[in-house]
Amino acid sequence: MDRSLEVTGLIKPFVDFLKIANNEIKNLLEIGVNEYLNNQTSKYYHTNTFLHRAEKVVFDKVYFPVTVSYNHLDTKFENIKDIFEEYKYITIIGSAGSGKSTLVKHLFLNSIRQNHKIPVLIELRHLNDNVESLFNLISKKF
Repeated sequence: MDRSLEVTGLIKPFVDFLKIANNEIKNLLEIGVNEYLNNQTSKYYHTNTFLHRAEKVVFDKVYFPVTVSYNHLDTKFENIKDIFEEYKYITIIGSAGSGKSTLVKHLFLNSIRQNHKIPVLIELRHLNDNVESLFNLISKKF
C-alpha cells in the first residue's frame, strides 16, 4: 500500500474543514462584523430623551460626560483605550434611571470612534425574555 495515499486520506477531511472554516471566518469579518457595527452604531447614534420623546436626537448632543467614583477613585470615561488598559473588568451598578445604559452607549460609540476594539453590547435584560443561554444571545447578536 502506498503511504502517500494513506496520509492524503487522513489529511483531506481536515483540509476540507479548514477551507470551509476559512470561508466562514472571512465572511464574518468582511460582512458580519461590518454589518453589526453599522447596525449598532446607527442604533445608538440617535437616542430618545425625556425632553424629546417624539423624535430621536444625536446622542453626542445630549450626552453629558460623567465621572464615576468608587472608593475615592474617580474614573472619567473619555479615552476608551486608557480605561480598558487600566481595568480588565468594569461593572456599572446603579439604580433605575441613573445613566448606566447611557454610559454604556457612550463607551460603545467611543470605542468605535477611537478605533480601539470591536465592542459587543449585549443587553442582559434580553435573557429574561428568552430561555436562551448567554452564548446563544451573543451568537444571535451577530
